Amino acid sequence: MNDVTFVAKRITELRLSKNISSRKLSLDLGLSNSYITQIENGNKLPSLDNLFKICNYFGISISDFFNSSSITPEIRNLLDTIRDLTPEQLELLSKFIQSLK
Repeated sequence: MNDVTFVAKRITELRLSKNISSRKLSLDLGLSNSYITQIENGNKLPSLDNLFKICNYFGISISDFFNSSSITPEIRNLLDTIRDLTPEQLELLSKFIQSLK
């Protein structure tokens, strides 16, 4: 699952778990309904600012947003390993990942 698909699925999952329409979510956040729909359809990623707004709206942290049950054990293990890297190691890892695209 790519980033766009994960974010789309996670936001939809959160919204439906609270039985909130996309229209209500957009109104409560001060965002357009088409913007929320584009995000949930996987056509757009929210800005970091809007992702924070969405997380705050649902009463979760950014960490909780990405630590959903849909993250596989392999990815969780990678995330745990990444947390222990030095800034220099993170930069090298980032460059390596970019080279794979």
